[in-house]
Amino acid sequence: MTEILGKYADFERLHEQAVALRREGLSLRQIRDRLKVYNNDILQRLVNGEPAPEWTRRPNAKDDLRAKAQDLRLQGLTYDQIQAELGARRVPSRSGCEISPSRSPATRTKSVTPS
Repeated sequence: MTEILGKYADFERLHEQAVALRREGLSLRQIRDRLKVYNNDILQRLVNGEPAPEWTRRPNAKDDLRAKAQDLRLQGLTYDQIQAELGARRVPSRSGCEISPSRSPATRTKSVTPS
């Protein structure tokens, strides 16, 4: 590790440059190419704590389907009913539409007060 850091001896200067480039909206690959830092571990350390630019984030293809499945599950529908309702070959992810037992209408019970 000392050998790798020796190559990038001026870590603070590189860190400042990497953070500035990240704030300008550059991706890790673009930062790597500009600063010529080809070690991914060092590159990650340089931009540690800086969020990725919005344009580099990719939505998952089934995010909206998963949200609908979760809403239907909250309404008390079974997985088979959700599958039929959404017209999906299968529910996007059973774990994706899992809800905590305390929020599930199927498992809620009314508290009975003794008379």
